[in-house]
Amino acid sequence: MSAPDGRVRRALVTAVALVVSAVLAAAAVIIPVSVIARASTGGGSIGSSGIWAGVSYYWGEWVGTRSNCSWSAYLGSSDLAGLPGGAPPPRTIAGINYRLFVRVCPAGNQLVWVPQVQPRLIDHWNASLLTRWLPRPALRMAPPARRVVVHVSTWFWTDVTVWKPVSVTAWIPTPGGLLWVTTTAVPTRLEFDPGDGGWGSGTVSCAGPGVPWLAGFGDGLPSPLGCDYTYRHSSVLAANRSTFAARLSIVWSVSWRASTGAGGPAGELRTTSTAAVTVNEIEGVGVQ
Repeated sequence: MSAPDGRVRRALVTAVALVVSAVLAAAAVIIPVSVIARASTGGGSIGSSGIWAGVSYYWGEWVGTRSNCSWSAYLGSSDLAGLPGGAPPPRTIAGINYRLFVRVCPAGNQLVWVPQVQPRLIDHWNASLLTRWLPRPALRMAPPARRVVVHVSTWFWTDVTVWKPVSVTAWIPTPGGLLWVTTTAVPTRLEFDPGDGGWGSGTVSCAGPGVPWLAGFGDGLPSPLGCDYTYRHSSVLAANRSTFAARLSIVWSVSWRASTGAGGPAGELRTTSTAAVTVNEIEGVGVQ
């Protein structure tokens, strides 16, 4: 009684170049994706000569910027030919302060307006990324979802391949050096909502990804980790008179740490999959 194998799709966050106005570029910083946008030309001001940069992201723990460019606060260096001299004051857009930096790369130098934000806010943006991209569990059941039987223990589990920490790191330049924040989600337990509402005993929680059922276990053995549920009524009692809408969730414990030494727990996230469960009432099955 094993369910078919499934695939859990993972997505990577990549930088996307957009030609937008300075206002739109500033708004993009609030959205937790990496955006580098060239400001529109506007009368020769210092802002129109630069680039507006969002926070840069990659999956994993801090390993550096993954770039061969260096950053420094712009102080009106004459090395940048054709660019205005003098250090401009910070800009504030949508409540976020921006400071002008020099990005020095092998291909040349550029002026870049960079948001100056606190590590805790960067962690909040990181958590938003994790919410969208953490893997959902593949709901495995034995008996299979279409052949569940009343008063027979139903095991549930998910693929062990998704049961590992997931981290995202963000970094930005500051006058004191690069600031980075890594936010990590660690899977801690499964939650199974059988979908039978008042006809059942409620959601079951168990530590770990569960244990796949094997024929040698038989029908009477409970799951070693407690990842099982026994339906007491046929799904003909469901609202659609056919199936119960079951839900399986991975509960992730989230924490963060920053290059400043700040960090700590940041609550929980959940990723969920659903399945239509047909519960059959078979004559001759023993009941308690």
